[in-house]
Amino acid sequence: MNVLQSDLVKIANDIPYYYLQDLLDYANFLKEKSKKDSDTEYLESIPGMVDSIVKASKEDLKDCSKTPGW
Repeated sequence: MNVLQSDLVKIANDIPYYYLQDLLDYANFLKEKSKKDSDTEYLESIPGMVDSIVKASKEDLKDCSKTPGW
């Protein structure tokens, strides 16, 4: 067991019983989140998205609308 794991066990042992479900839920949330692609990987998986972002990043801000079109 590494230091972080040991620290987590110590914290879990000090938390009142009624908060342990919250701790478990959050740990499971983080576990699932770590399995998902990063935002960058997700955007790169959409055909044409990278080119669109690069193109938009080169636009002059004065040519952009001050209010969204949605």
